[in-house]
Amino acid sequence: MRDGLPSGRIHETANPGHPSFPLPFPHGVCGPPALATGAKDPQDSEAARDFKPFLDRVRAYVKMQKSLEASLPALKTTKDPAQIVECQHGLAAKIVEARRDAPPR
Repeated sequence: MRDGLPSGRIHETANPGHPSFPLPFPHGVCGPPALATGAKDPQDSEAARDFKPFLDRVRAYVKMQKSLEASLPALKTTKDPAQIVECQHGLAAKIVEARRDAPPR
C-alpha cells in the first residue's frame, strides 16, 4: 500500500507515463455510509442497495481494464511523450474494442 492506495498497476500514479486511468478512490472505500459501516438505518440500507449496481459496474470495469492492460507490453521508464501516448492509445483502443457492445450511459 502506498499513499493510502492499494498497490497494483491501476493505482501506480507515481509514474506519470503509466497508461492507466486510476480511479479517484481505492476499491471498497467509496460508497454510502451503509456500505462502509454496516449501519442499520433504513435510509442507509436503501442508499447501499441503490449504490450496489453502480459499484458492481465499476468493479467489473476495473477488472476488465486490468486484464486488458496486462495483455499489453509493459511501458519501460521513458521521458519520450510519443512512447507514453502510444501506450495510452493502445490501452484505450483495447478498452473501446472490449466495450464495443456496451450500451451508452
